[in-house]
Amino acid sequence: MESVQCQNNLLQVSFILEWENVKTSELARCKKMLRILAAQANAIRKAQPGYQEMGRFELFVLYDEQKLEPKPIEAIIRQEMGADNSDFKLQLIGAEGGQKQYYNLKNAGARLAGGDILVFIDSDVVPNPGWLVGMLAPFTDPDIQVVGGNCYIDPYNLYARTFGLFWFFPLKPEDSILRKAERFFANNVAFRKEVFHNHPFPAMPNGVARGSCARLAAELRQNGITIYRATSARVSHPPPPSFVKKALSNGRDRELRQREAGVQSLLRALTDFCRNVFLAIRNVVTHHHKVDMSTVLVPGAILIVLAYNSLSLVGQLMTKIAPEFMRKSINEY
Repeated sequence: MESVQCQNNLLQVSFILEWENVKTSELARCKKMLRILAAQANAIRKAQPGYQEMGRFELFVLYDEQKLEPKPIEAIIRQEMGADNSDFKLQLIGAEGGQKQYYNLKNAGARLAGGDILVFIDSDVVPNPGWLVGMLAPFTDPDIQVVGGNCYIDPYNLYARTFGLFWFFPLKPEDSILRKAERFFANNVAFRKEVFHNHPFPAMPNGVARGSCARLAAELRQNGITIYRATSARVSHPPPPSFVKKALSNGRDRELRQREAGVQSLLRALTDFCRNVFLAIRNVVTHHHKVDMSTVLVPGAILIVLAYNSLSLVGQLMTKIAPEFMRKSINEY
């Protein structure tokens, strides 16, 4: 196993896990993630003599205390992590009000974390073998500040394979390299603590739900901080569980971002729709074999693409007409 030592000192690692996505994804995925996290962390401990001297890993779990009770969450975590959880200092942190939003939960956990490295992982992703070593090993270079992993859609049926081809997550890479990147995904990324404390996830204006990670990536680049992507640090992600809600939310966010930039127009909305449909269909036709999609299923995948982008256009147009209604009715991070 590759070393995850930092110069002469072993890295102190804090994991920050939001319990928000459990509401919409299968709890079984979260349980599997916890088991894998415990096993991979335990393997690192066993592989490095003297690890016990640095203490345990930290695991911060952030949840909405207005809707959830901490004891059932703790019971799930301890049961799934089993004997390996002795390596983790577990802290459950309830958030209320504006702090219960997805990105705010991550910021809240980071403020309390004591590790040299902050590893952000979501409750609906499942790490692949070698994920944790792939995420931590680059930090042996003291000049590396931010490492994003690879997140791909788990291609277990036609619906998932289609989203794997056209949604914003890239396909599962075949290589295992470290390279410079323009962005990262908030569900699978690690920062040096001081960098993240200086550059937390920024608030999104005007009710926009998604995109804080893209804004943070731009902020990091503007401040001369290079983002790296470790393709060996892979996690699988489910397709959106709520097709209609996700599409409408995507359209709403697009309109709000364009409104902020002062470029919103009906022509722009229609142009975006045509471009997105063209690119998505091209990806399906060109790369369907990469997700084990047979040619006979391509027409079905194209129908999914058309339906999703059409609903997204509806969400954008509805936001033009009734932005406050859309902000309140499509409540998604």
